[in-house]
Amino acid sequence: MHLFTRKGEHKNSTKKTINGEKYSCCYALEAKIVTEEGMGLSLATVFIETEEEYNKEDCELNAFYRLAEILKERLPRLSLYILLDSLYANQNVLRISSVTTEKK
Repeated sequence: MHLFTRKGEHKNSTKKTINGEKYSCCYALEAKIVTEEGMGLSLATVFIETEEEYNKEDCELNAFYRLAEILKERLPRLSLYILLDSLYANQNVLRISSVTTEKK
């Protein structure tokens, strides 16, 4: 998710040049509840941190792991359905996504 763009260069952002002007783009991964009417309510947001070169696979996967920890901590008993694209089709993500809490 592209969160915002600002003129100039800023720490932990992706730099782009458009028509000769420098911009910084910050990206985030969000967990949302989406209602039947299509309204989205954010549960948690994690910024995708970029050190030097933006690597979509590495950055978004690391953000997912941080986001999963936040959700487990804040909402330990909430059951969620997680919709992800093929980037997240790996053993670690599937293991995290399939964890369920036991009902007592």
